[in-house]
Amino acid sequence: MNSCNKSTRLRFTYEDDLVLLREFLNVNPIINLQGWEIIQSNVAITTGKNYLIKTLKQHVQRLIELFLNKIKVDEIRSGIEEPPCEKNMLLQEVSSLVQEHKYDFRKKRSTSSSSSKDHMIMEMGKKAREACAQTFGEIEEGLVEEEVINEVPTPMAVDEHCYFIHEEAPQEEIIVEEITEPTVPPTPSTSKESKPTPASRKKILGQTRKKEPLRKNALLYLQEKNERENNIKIKELELEERKILIEQEKLSLKREEMRLREKELELHHKEVMAKLEAEKNRGDLDIAERKLSIQLMQSQQKLIDQLLHKE
Repeated sequence: MNSCNKSTRLRFTYEDDLVLLREFLNVNPIINLQGWEIIQSNVAITTGKNYLIKTLKQHVQRLIELFLNKIKVDEIRSGIEEPPCEKNMLLQEVSSLVQEHKYDFRKKRSTSSSSSKDHMIMEMGKKAREACAQTFGEIEEGLVEEEVINEVPTPMAVDEHCYFIHEEAPQEEIIVEEITEPTVPPTPSTSKESKPTPASRKKILGQTRKKEPLRKNALLYLQEKNERENNIKIKELELEERKILIEQEKLSLKREEMRLREKELELHHKEVMAKLEAEKNRGDLDIAERKLSIQLMQSQQKLIDQLLHKE
């Protein structure tokens, strides 16, 4: 039987993501024709992992999509801002660059370029990486003691590689202690060999992981978040109840107005009928008076006629 060689499964760590994003910004494959080949080579040199170019492209595209979706969710849910980290800063720059140039990760570019140009670009990328890492390392010294909620990595398999995408940096507590080095009288040999640097004042003694406090902090954060959401829902329900009560009061007022209007119409109708009845009675009285006056006149006329005949 022939033994089949299984391909090595590579996984992206948080540091691998930082290296890949730095290389993307330094090499800029949007403009550089052989940018992805250079990025692949530099990532392999820095991390020791030989990823496929297609895998690198899809991973950068996936990181940008997750970053943009996370921004939308954070804007909708709450206004809590997370502490700044290098990965978010790099993703912000990469996403802005991709959107500005409308870059398509599936588009293939020609690979014809000179070796001297590749070497120069690799050297420039190496220098830029070192400068970026040194600059951000100085910034992170002040944020060493801050607590960051550790998020669970999301697995995603592409091609023959199986790797994880880490949303945030692993939660670690770095113990930094300021060490005062004993003063040694300078000699011609020591003065030439070493020069003091600002970064040598502090040394990292070791890294200790504290999982239980982080879990407690995460649980507290989730509990507070659920409480806030429940309070918001309760207030929304109270507002809906108030709206319903107001609508009911409006309906009752309208019914009362209609009832009063009906009473007014009924009273008006009664007044009109009473006036008509009074007018009718007056007319009857006038007719009766006229009949009586006519009868009196007729009786008087008869008396006059009788008197005249007797004479």
